[in-house]
Amino acid sequence: MSKATAIPTAARKAVRKRDHERCGRCGSFNAHDIHHRMRRRDGGHALSNMVLLCRFDHEWVHANPAKAREQGFIVSAWGDVENQPIKSWRGEMILDNDGGLTRVAR
Repeated sequence: MSKATAIPTAARKAVRKRDHERCGRCGSFNAHDIHHRMRRRDGGHALSNMVLLCRFDHEWVHANPAKAREQGFIVSAWGDVENQPIKSWRGEMILDNDGGLTRVAR
């Protein structure tokens, strides 16, 4: 089994900046985990594939995959991570690969 590649420092910093050092799900300032929405081998370290989470929500995502998929925190390998919004504490957001986000108008 190959070792997972480390998240590049620049990508890690960009995710933390985009998410304002807050959990992308609950808004907690106690966010230290960068979660890959799509498996690394399928989505890599694209900024649209990563979101900052607190430990509680990171564990919740992995323990509740069906709900996490509904909220956009898990995206299947054949999904479109760049156009799959997350249901964030800030509302529904599309994460882009430039380190930005766009609120989904409903």
